[in-house]
Amino acid sequence: MYRLLVETASRAGEGVALLQDVDDRVGVIVAASKEIERILGCRKGELVGTTFASFVHSSDLPAMVNRYRQRQKGRSVAARQEIQLLRCDGCEVHVEIRSTMTEYNGKPATLVFARDISHHKEIERRVLESEDKYRHLVENIDAVVYSVDAAGVTTYISPTFESIFRHSESELVGKPFADFIHPEDLPGSMEKFGKAMSGRLDEPWECRMVMPGSGEAFWVQGFNRPVYVGNAIVGMQGVLVDITNRKKADEETRRAEERYRTLVESSPDGILTVASTGHIIDCNNGACSLLGYPVERLRGADMRDMVTGKTMEIQSSVRADLDATGVAEAEVELVRFDGRKIPVWAKIVELKDSGQGSFQLMVYLRDIERRKKMDELKDEFIGLVSHELRSPLTVIMGALKTALADGAHLSKEEMRQLLEDASFETDSLSHLLENLLELSRVRADRLSLYVTPVNLQAVVQKAVDQVRRQSSRHRFVVDLPGELPPIHADELRLGRILYNLLENGVNYSPDGGDIRVFAEGDGQMLTISVSDQGMGISPEDQTRLFQPFERAEVTKIGGIGGAGLGLLVCRRLVEAHGGKIGVKSELGKGATFFFTLPFDSRKPARARPRRRVGPS
Repeated sequence: MYRLLVETASRAGEGVALLQDVDDRVGVIVAASKEIERILGCRKGELVGTTFASFVHSSDLPAMVNRYRQRQKGRSVAARQEIQLLRCDGCEVHVEIRSTMTEYNGKPATLVFARDISHHKEIERRVLESEDKYRHLVENIDAVVYSVDAAGVTTYISPTFESIFRHSESELVGKPFADFIHPEDLPGSMEKFGKAMSGRLDEPWECRMVMPGSGEAFWVQGFNRPVYVGNAIVGMQGVLVDITNRKKADEETRRAEERYRTLVESSPDGILTVASTGHIIDCNNGACSLLGYPVERLRGADMRDMVTGKTMEIQSSVRADLDATGVAEAEVELVRFDGRKIPVWAKIVELKDSGQGSFQLMVYLRDIERRKKMDELKDEFIGLVSHELRSPLTVIMGALKTALADGAHLSKEEMRQLLEDASFETDSLSHLLENLLELSRVRADRLSLYVTPVNLQAVVQKAVDQVRRQSSRHRFVVDLPGELPPIHADELRLGRILYNLLENGVNYSPDGGDIRVFAEGDGQMLTISVSDQGMGISPEDQTRLFQPFERAEVTKIGGIGGAGLGLLVCRRLVEAHGGKIGVKSELGKGATFFFTLPFDSRKPARARPRRRVGPS
């Protein structure tokens, strides 16, 4: 019978020991199965004759002895007990024991059944340790752990919820999680929740959570996974992280980037970001316009392909400035997409990456082609004005010196001719100076008009008489309406406009011909025209004639004089009267300059208070 019990217990993984009191020794092992020997790590025969208590850990010994005595007295004790035993090799082993009373050789004995549960205890320890770590993590991380059931009802919210969101977790537990999602984010969030519940969502999701009661909204980022029971999904667990501050920072960064991009794109200057390799990383519209590149071709292009040899010559000085201060400025020459070379002012700022040792360049480009051209025009203008001033002065000085030195030997006719020459050149000099003064007044906003009723016939005739003295090869024709009412204008300035246009006609028709002055009105505006039969003006020149220092190209080639101021003065004075000025011409067919004046207006269209400054 004992052998049968041992074999049955061994198959069930239990060891069996038979204990009996011997003399004054309690619980002596009188028989033991192989499984007991294995559990206690003893060789065969080593257990018999020893007391079971000698293998019990000191912490469990009192309870075990008491249990043994109670059972010996026939009292009821718990069926099972977990204790630690000390193996023969000194190691500890956890066992679950149960015992029952029996007889052996006619004396009371105890059958002890022992099962090694060390592996289960280790698993249990690890589980408890894991649960403790999990609990510690849940209660202390800067995030919220939550769970919902299959219907989406919140079943758990970690205590960190209150410290993060300033609301009690009890306000959410037992309610659908969807009730706390911002309405605008709800459709997308429900789609993500559905994917998470089915195990098809691996990436985090974001939405705004609206707190109950206060309506305060927080941006959260969620990480979720489904909860299984068997193969069935019964809910979802997840972690919520408050990303409100990050969202605010992202939004502020986005707005700052938008402001920066708006500023960059609205800048008339070209702005480039260039990598250390010389390739363009980014550019604005100003750079595309300046360099003539489509944006998709400019990004990624090599900046070194756009510089000329003249620019390469200053490379070392630019590099020295960058090394010294991180900033360099220089006038460079760049090659546009169409191959044309243009002068550009460049400011280069080096942005170093301290972590990587690499750098980028911010390059600001300003088109100075027009400025360079204006500088050239100004230089040319100064030369022209100098010539225009020197020529009459030379004649005046020559005439006066001749009259003073040889006056006694000159006839009255010769003396008169000298004085007429000096007078004529004085008029020319005065006319040039008056044009310069008019432009100066306009630029300083100090031009004052003295509008009075003006007899146009008299003003035109006076201007014609003044210009007729310059050339005997031209025939001047005045063709004005017979009953033209007085117009309201500044008589002196109107005469200057006509003089400039007539003089311009003389210059542009060097071979003579008719110069005609005519006018017509439409009831509101009077149009006055001056036409010639000269060389004409090309369409390209016509667009530039009324700009500062501009003259038609044919006048430059043909050596025709003039400082290029007359038409600009005409434009300023006509516009001051509230009119407009223009030209109609074809090369080889003469030109007609025309301007308009308000017919009955007693004030110029540019009406605003003006004060008289100096003599006109």
